Amino acid sequence: MKHLKKASLLILLLCLFSLQGLSALADLTVAYEEELDTTISSSLYFGIQSLQYPVACHVGTLTLSYTSAFANNQLSGLYLERSGNWGNGVEYWLQSSRSINWQTRFGAQLIAKVRYGYHTDLKIINWSDSTFPLLNSTALKKNMFPIVIDFYLGIRNIFYGSQAIGAAFQFEDESGPNLGDFKLLTQKNWSLQPINDTPASFFAINYNEGSSNYLNGQADPQVQATLSIEQDASEESFPLASAVNNGRAQVGQARITVSGAQSLPSYGVTISFTDGNGGTGYIFNLKHEHTDDLIPFSLYLGTTHVQNMTPIPWESLQLGSDNLRSLYVGNIMYQDIENIIAGQYYDTITATITPLDTN
Repeated sequence: MKHLKKASLLILLLCLFSLQGLSALADLTVAYEEELDTTISSSLYFGIQSLQYPVACHVGTLTLSYTSAFANNQLSGLYLERSGNWGNGVEYWLQSSRSINWQTRFGAQLIAKVRYGYHTDLKIINWSDSTFPLLNSTALKKNMFPIVIDFYLGIRNIFYGSQAIGAAFQFEDESGPNLGDFKLLTQKNWSLQPINDTPASFFAINYNEGSSNYLNGQADPQVQATLSIEQDASEESFPLASAVNNGRAQVGQARITVSGAQSLPSYGVTISFTDGNGGTGYIFNLKHEHTDDLIPFSLYLGTTHVQNMTPIPWESLQLGSDNLRSLYVGNIMYQDIENIIAGQYYDTITATITPLDTN
């Protein structure tokens, strides 16, 4: 019998939804809630009148808290890292459904109101590059928390909130993602590190030209889900013998993070897996790193035997990130590995989630 080296299973994922993930730093936790009421009001109402935008609408609220691992003066500053379309770095353009002050096109900029301890800082976010300082080089201390950041869209050339009554607004750029996505960063050990692994969307609802959604009113609540496949170092590879016949080798876990709704009576998705080495039905394949030799195996999501490209219902999801199911490899037949070529064997599996109401 040839010497058997460990086989490796590499899991990749394809997510049809995006929102913030778990904190990349054990010191902090971050939560972002998109505002569904985008009614345009006086900037005085929002407490941002000093920035010289006469009216604004609320975009969303980010709340930053510390965990038991947090220590004073170990982290420094808060920064936004931007992705997506941001109006060429300066300004966004909104199209109005009717003329206001003899125009239908209005410039707008993103504003941040940062509250920490007894302080409030107001920032006009100019995307001269992809990173913007919210608290520049400020050492983070427990007495500053929770740090609450409200984002607003300040709008030019509308002088009173009453002038916008009855008007509907959309972002001019159809290719958007509206205001785009962001990560929150902080400085640790002299380098910027993300607090949220997965980018969050300022607006997950599509307010671009041509969509059915408009700013300046109450939007329908929407729920967002993010799929992540997590592997500890011990799960990135496994000895073949551990998954032979009735054996099971854990290779990671699937986590679904749900956000975007105040109440969640019932929400679910389906999750499907596609083998990267041509497996069909219940057969997945590990492929030798240098040859075309294959080792058939089965994949399990919890106790469910996974069939290629076949949706598996995952119902009764809860808000937050505690929706977990383990992934296992098994059913490797002894006769399939008795005389195989020694070496490492790999598979790349794509996981996809789809909301149940669109299946």
